[in-house]
Amino acid sequence: MWWVGALVVVLSTVMFYLSSKLTEVEGGKGFNYVVYPWVTTLPETLASTLLLIKGLSTASLYNSIFSATFDLCVIIGLVAIIYGSIKVSDLIDMALITSLSAFVFLFLAFDSVITPTDSIILYAVLLTSMIYGYFVGWGKPKTNWLVVVAGLLLSAVSCYFLVEGIDVLCRYIPEAYGGVISAVATSVPDFIVALIYGLRTQEAVASIYGCIMHDFVENISSAVLVASLVGVGGLRIADIPATVMVTSVTALMVLLITSYGRITRFEGVLLLLAFIILLVLV
Repeated sequence: MWWVGALVVVLSTVMFYLSSKLTEVEGGKGFNYVVYPWVTTLPETLASTLLLIKGLSTASLYNSIFSATFDLCVIIGLVAIIYGSIKVSDLIDMALITSLSAFVFLFLAFDSVITPTDSIILYAVLLTSMIYGYFVGWGKPKTNWLVVVAGLLLSAVSCYFLVEGIDVLCRYIPEAYGGVISAVATSVPDFIVALIYGLRTQEAVASIYGCIMHDFVENISSAVLVASLVGVGGLRIADIPATVMVTSVTALMVLLITSYGRITRFEGVLLLLAFIILLVLV
């Protein structure tokens, strides 16, 4: 029954929040952009992988690309509305890299499938970004790595139950919306933390930009590479126009809102409206 799947998704979301409290790491701008997102986007990566293995290609895809859109439009948008503005004047370079990464994914997706070869190309983009992040500055990360590992294990367990719940829901709703629900569930922890504390430093915003970049290049490529080991040939894209729309809007809005050096309440409202419109059009 659908309510069983919904209940499992809700419980998994709570577990994601608990795991996020265990995996908090402080570092420099470059570290927060290219390293920390490996931790914060692990739920999205695992969910996309498990969904793809289950044969839910559309849900797997939308889990990744709508995670990026949610991070940008809802998290940054609401924080800007609540706290007044967000300073991003030192993040033009990272916004550009994030946008270009999304367009590389889009270029590879035009033949309606992301193959293992495409995934290697996406990983090359990620490696280049990590090298750039290193020279930008990693700082001295502060955390208890044993606690982080415990948090990641909890995330892995949460992902298993989340995907089982999404699998049930996709029997009653379009698979695309199942992917969107999964994207929101895996992004809720970052959403709660951002609302409580605000994105007070540009390092914090850099971590959000890094998550967006990871959603487009690392999550999808990791899902395809792992799934290929169990006989899944690639991630097939059923609706190219919708994929182009969501990816392009997200990539262009990253550049747009960063170009002014500060994200205001007005731009926050625009971001929220963009997310709602994309949901309606998908």
